[in-house]
Amino acid sequence: MTGAKLLVVDDDPAIGSFLQRILQELGYTVYRVENGKTALDLVDKFRPELILLDIIMPDINGYEVCKQLKSRNETKDIPVIFITGLSESKDEVRGLRAGGVDYITKPFKSSVVKARVANILEIQQGRQLLEDQAMRLKEANREYRELLADRNKTAGFLNQRDAILRAVNFTAEIFLKNQDWEEVITDVLEQLSRTIGADGAYFTTLRPGEFSGRQYRWQMDSQKTTWCPSYTVLADIESVYNPLSQGVIVSGRTDGIEKEAGRALQQQGTAYYCLIPVFSGQRWLGCLGFDWQTAREECPSVIRDALSIVADTLGASLQRCLTNQERDRLAVAIRQFDDCVCMVDDKGRIFYANPASQKVTGYHHTELIGKHIDAVQIDESTKSSQQMLEKSDKGQIWHGQIQNRRKDGTLYDEEVTVLPIREGTDQVSSYILIKRDVTDQLRLESIAEAANLVENVGFVFSGIRHELGNPLNSLKMALSVLVKEIHHFSSEQIMEFLNRCLGEVERMEYLLYSLKNFNLHEEIDPEPAPLHDFLEHFLQIHKNDLSRKNINLTLDEQEQNLSVLIDKRAFHQVLLNLLTNAINALNNTTDPYITISCQSTKKGFVEICFKDNGCGITTGDEAHLFQPFFTTRAEGTGLGLTIVKKMLTEMDATIDIKNRTSEGTAVTITLPEAEKNRKLADSRPA
Repeated sequence: MTGAKLLVVDDDPAIGSFLQRILQELGYTVYRVENGKTALDLVDKFRPELILLDIIMPDINGYEVCKQLKSRNETKDIPVIFITGLSESKDEVRGLRAGGVDYITKPFKSSVVKARVANILEIQQGRQLLEDQAMRLKEANREYRELLADRNKTAGFLNQRDAILRAVNFTAEIFLKNQDWEEVITDVLEQLSRTIGADGAYFTTLRPGEFSGRQYRWQMDSQKTTWCPSYTVLADIESVYNPLSQGVIVSGRTDGIEKEAGRALQQQGTAYYCLIPVFSGQRWLGCLGFDWQTAREECPSVIRDALSIVADTLGASLQRCLTNQERDRLAVAIRQFDDCVCMVDDKGRIFYANPASQKVTGYHHTELIGKHIDAVQIDESTKSSQQMLEKSDKGQIWHGQIQNRRKDGTLYDEEVTVLPIREGTDQVSSYILIKRDVTDQLRLESIAEAANLVENVGFVFSGIRHELGNPLNSLKMALSVLVKEIHHFSSEQIMEFLNRCLGEVERMEYLLYSLKNFNLHEEIDPEPAPLHDFLEHFLQIHKNDLSRKNINLTLDEQEQNLSVLIDKRAFHQVLLNLLTNAINALNNTTDPYITISCQSTKKGFVEICFKDNGCGITTGDEAHLFQPFFTTRAEGTGLGLTIVKKMLTEMDATIDIKNRTSEGTAVTITLPEAEKNRKLADSRPA
C-alpha cells in the first residue's frame, strides 16, 4: 500500500528515526513521536493506517496506549505492531492481548520490519475489502427486500386501482343511465365504500336551492345508529372548510384535529376521514366523504385521484339535473311571457318561438320554426336584420327600436333586444330575440310630449310677456308723462325721465340677451380638460371682484390631477352664473365665504361643490329653481339656472342644489371624468 500513513512511537530518537527512514524508502508517509500521550493526540488528527509502538516509555507504556486505542470506536481497527527490547514470551503474550497484531523484538533487522509492515498492511487492506463487500451485500439485501416489499405493495395498489377504476366506471355509467342522480347515489356510495374499505360513505349538498342541506348515506354496519358523518362535525373548522372550498381534498386521523371535534368523532368510532369537494365549474355543490373506524395511513394518491374523478362525475350529474330543472322553469316562464321570444341558430334560422309571438308578429309560433330571421325581423329603414346579428356576433347585446311589418303587412313599432349565446367557447352559437310591440306606447308618449310642449311654450310666452311687459309699461308711462309735460319740465327733469326710459330699455335688452344665451350653446363639444388649471384660471379672473366685496373664496381640491369632459366656454358660463347667485345670496352676511371643492367618485365621475353661508333657499322655492323665469330677486330674469342646467345636460353632467339649514346653499355638479369616460366624448355624433 504505497502512500499509506504510518505512526512510529519510540522514546529512543535513534530507533525512531531509523524506523521512519527505512519505511519512507518503501513510499509510506511516516509520522514519528517519542511518547504515548503525543501518539494518542496525533492518532485523532491524522488517522494512521498502522502504528509501530514501543512498550517501555516514560509517560504511558505501550500496553496502555494500545488498550486506549482499542477502546475507542474511531481507532479500534488501526493495527498495532509492538517493537520492544522485552523478549520474554509473557511480554509478547501481554502485547497481543492488549490488541497488538505483531511483536518485533530489538535488535531487529530492517528487512524483517519492512516485510511485517507490508504483510500487516496487506492483511488490513484485504480485511477492509471484505468489510466493504459485506456492507455492499448487506445494502443490496436491504434494497432487495425493499424492492420486494414495494413490488408487493405496488401489486396491491394495482389491484386496488383496478377495483377503483371499476367503481369509477360503475359511477359514470349509472349516472349516465339515470337522469335523477338521487335515485342511484346510495348504490354509488356503497360501491365506492366497499372498494376502498371504508366503513361509511355520504354525500352532503351545499348549494342553495332545491338540494340545499340534503345528505345521502351508506354504512357498513346498517344497525349502527350513532354514526354522524365527519363533515357534519368538521364543517365549522377553518383548516378543513377553507381547503375544501378551494377544491382540495382533506383527509386525516381524528386524533389530530381540534379537541371537541376530534373527541366527538372518536366517541362514535371514526378514526380516519377523507373529504372530497364536489364542484361544477366554479360552484361548490357538495362534499363526498368517507369514514373509517380504524386508523390508517394517508390515503394513497391512486385512491385520491379516483375519488376526484368520482366527485367530478357526481358534480356533472348534479349540475345536469339543476340545469334541466332551471331549463324547465325557464321554458315555462318564456311560454307565459307577454313579449315575443325567439331563439335563432348561428345561421339565422328560428328553432324556438313562444306563444306570445303571434300577438307581436302575427305568425303562429309553430309557423316561425324553421323560418329565417329576415322573415320576421326586418328594419323598414334598412330592409335587413344583419346589423343586429353582426353586433351580437361580437358578443355585444343589441338593443333598439325599429319599424317592422306583421304577417298581414301592417307596420308597427317594436323594441328589440338581441342576446348572443355562447357554449363553452367565445364563438356565438345562437341568439335570443325579445320583441315587444311599442306602437301604442310611442303614440301615448308623443301625445304626452306634445301636451307638455304646448304647456311649456305657453309658460315660456307667458313669462316673456310678463318680463317684457313690466319695463314696457314703465317706458310707455314715462314717455307719456314726458310728452304731456315737456314744456313745463326743466332740462334736469327731462333728463331724469330720459334716463328712466333708458334704464327700462336696458332691462329689456338684458332680458333678450339672456333669452339669446338660452339657445346660444346648442352645439356643446365636451373635451378632456385639467380641472385644477381650469378652476385656477376661473378664480384668477374673479378674485378681485370678490375681494372688493370682502368675500372669502377658497378652493379645496382632494386631488389635483383630475381631468373632466367639458365644453370650456359653456362650463365657464355655468360657474359664472353659480358664482353670481352665491354673491347675491351673501348680501348682509357676516364673514361671507364661498368654498369650491372637488373630488372623484368610484363610478368615474367628478363632483364639484359650491358652498356659501348666505341666506339660503326657502323650502317652497326648491321645486321651482330650474323653471324658466322663476326668480327670488326683483332684478333677476329667472333664466340663469335654466341656462346652467341646459348646458350641463348637454355635457352629460348633473346639478343638485341643497339648502343647508342655517348655513346657506350647497350646489353639487357631477361631471364625467375624462380618463374613465373618454369613450363618452368619442361616441358623440360629429
